[in-house]
Amino acid sequence: MLVSAFFLIILCTFFEVGEMTDLGQNAISAVQNSPQIRHNAFDQMATSSRQQPFRNELYGGTSSNVENEEIYPTQNTARNRGFKVGRGKGIKRQQQQPQRGPIGMAMLYIIMLVSMLVPQIPQNLMIQNNNKFMPIKPQIRAYGNGYECNFRYKMPANSNVKNVKIWGTMESTKRHMLLLVDKEIESCQTEELEEQGTVAYCDTKVRIEPEQLAQLQRMTVGEAIDAVFRGDAYDDGDAFRQQNLAASSAMPPPYGRLTVSGNKLIGQSGQIVQLTGMSLFWSQWNERFWNSMTVKKLKCDWHVNVIRAPLGVENAGGYLQNPLVELRQLRNVIDACIEWGVYVVVDWHYTSDREYTTKAVEFFTAIAQKYRGVPNLIYEGWNEAVSLSWSQMVPYHLKIIKAIRDNTDNVIICGTPSYDMSLGGPLANPIGEKNIMYTFHWYAADGGGNGNGGNGGDDQFLSRAKAAYSDGLPLFCTEYGLASGGENKALNKKQAQKWWQWMNDAKISHINWCIWDEQNNGNPIIKGTTPEELGFDYVLTEDGRIVKGMLLERNPESTCPL
Repeated sequence: MLVSAFFLIILCTFFEVGEMTDLGQNAISAVQNSPQIRHNAFDQMATSSRQQPFRNELYGGTSSNVENEEIYPTQNTARNRGFKVGRGKGIKRQQQQPQRGPIGMAMLYIIMLVSMLVPQIPQNLMIQNNNKFMPIKPQIRAYGNGYECNFRYKMPANSNVKNVKIWGTMESTKRHMLLLVDKEIESCQTEELEEQGTVAYCDTKVRIEPEQLAQLQRMTVGEAIDAVFRGDAYDDGDAFRQQNLAASSAMPPPYGRLTVSGNKLIGQSGQIVQLTGMSLFWSQWNERFWNSMTVKKLKCDWHVNVIRAPLGVENAGGYLQNPLVELRQLRNVIDACIEWGVYVVVDWHYTSDREYTTKAVEFFTAIAQKYRGVPNLIYEGWNEAVSLSWSQMVPYHLKIIKAIRDNTDNVIICGTPSYDMSLGGPLANPIGEKNIMYTFHWYAADGGGNGNGGNGGDDQFLSRAKAAYSDGLPLFCTEYGLASGGENKALNKKQAQKWWQWMNDAKISHINWCIWDEQNNGNPIIKGTTPEELGFDYVLTEDGRIVKGMLLERNPESTCPL
């Protein structure tokens, strides 16, 4: 084996980068078959320092039948912001990946070989029965070239549960939960407890060997939703507020429950409301800012009253590939916004014409159930379609609206055609539901205001947006920038001021794209900025100084406790 490894390393050093495709794919496949189990704790899988751990009990939840939709690559056009040094709006870094030299490739294969030869101890496992999840800590010992895990778990003695599933994660599958055990319960003993009555302690044993792991079933999106959201859903909004708001230091959102009247966003007291804030970056590519510290700094130091949480749907590492990880990150941000009294736009974020209707309905149903009655949430069902007409988008929107309306009356923002630049369709044929708004996106340094591609920020698009709003269309700008949506252009401050002047005069809510430290003209913070540093002006770029200054001007008084 070591001799083979040596020859493989020597062979790798003679390949040019452009010739590595087939060999690289084979190596990746081999790694995916290796018996590595992740060490990270389940509640740290979203890499956030402030995630809430699962309660150490079985969650109540509902079962979910999930269609196994194939994950297609994004079908974006050339205008789909594939540019990666600029705003990073398309498929992140797909076109400008750094190339490894021969030494780097050799080291990569050494790591791959070691990963295949050295099994790691399985940890961070979850048990599921009756569609309820909880973390467990097994006793583990070596067994052959794998491990034997002995599990003990507690359940009511009168439970009708006859089957148990145990899930785990592997490094090579990028944090997917894999089904390690699916078997009937065996060897249970009852015990009388003073507070809980009669309970049963059940034991299950599983042997994990390398050759088994490549064939293990992955946790579906529906099961991940059950584990993260439905597992501890609240029965109603009042219960949620009593348990999580009134009983804690959480601040209420500034305008209470929001509604839509005519073309205006209205607060709970009947006042016209304008929300101004910042967007995070795609959840799978900037995860270190998806936490409570970021929300706190934006609320207290930037004076935002709304944060957009763009859950990356497509592309590497997104929701369709890593639902468990992405849901945990989203939950962190939503809960932090509730804690700090900030509105949060839950954004189903991708840019293409493919409709993930089944997944989207399933997702929004779970979120709306979990946060039923919570006034902080605003729902955005589709970030940007490319070439679909409004009539083609409406059936999708209606399904998303129904999924949310079955649980809550919170405001829903509908995406519009041509990268959210074509407003004529919704103006002529609006969706006949209450509390519905329509989004538009603009980038001040871009043209393309004819609605045929790109997020144009020119006077032509500005005039059309003004006309649509004047004709009664309720608008919410969920994304804009002072530079370009697809190139590293200079800031167009003059054009941005035109947009701000109109939106602020009309009290149209707007959210800037985005808290991301990739080094280019259109991002507000310098490379290497941490969430803790967001409150300091020394991390701001020119873009950041201008945007933060505008936000402070719109909301001059801090509402954070001293």
